[in-house]
Amino acid sequence: MADAFDYSSSQMKQELGAMKICILICLLLILAGCSKPQVKDTQKETSSPPPAQPVEKTADAISRSATDTPESIVRKIFPNAPKTVRSIDCFRSFPRGISMYAVVDKCGRPDGEFGSGIGYFRYHLNDGSWVYMRWTDINHIQEIEHVDKSGKRASLLREP
Repeated sequence: MADAFDYSSSQMKQELGAMKICILICLLLILAGCSKPQVKDTQKETSSPPPAQPVEKTADAISRSATDTPESIVRKIFPNAPKTVRSIDCFRSFPRGISMYAVVDKCGRPDGEFGSGIGYFRYHLNDGSWVYMRWTDINHIQEIEHVDKSGKRASLLREP
């Protein structure tokens, strides 16, 4: 008589895959239930938009789904960001360790986010070059780097 726990490897893989999906769905439901519902204000705003720094969400707290893109992730992290500045001059004055929220308040929302463990934000500039922000903690940028069209890289951070 076969043991009740004698699974073939394909059955085990299917069940483990199903368990992972269930766990992810549960985590997403928990995270979705923890956020406050957003209420739209019917009055027109007469003041300037609030700063880019979110009140309740941080980069680590943003739930990600299979449909998220690098662009949609930065819209979630910085929902109230000002219009993006597409000039290298905007990025030249930041000291090492500055918060990404301060960069966004001055230079606008990044065009995308990528990375795992170490995060990167990228900005596309008008001249065809790029600016990358490297961080492990969104409140302390480790590097701001400019990459010109030829691929040449240069740090834009100044030492405090």
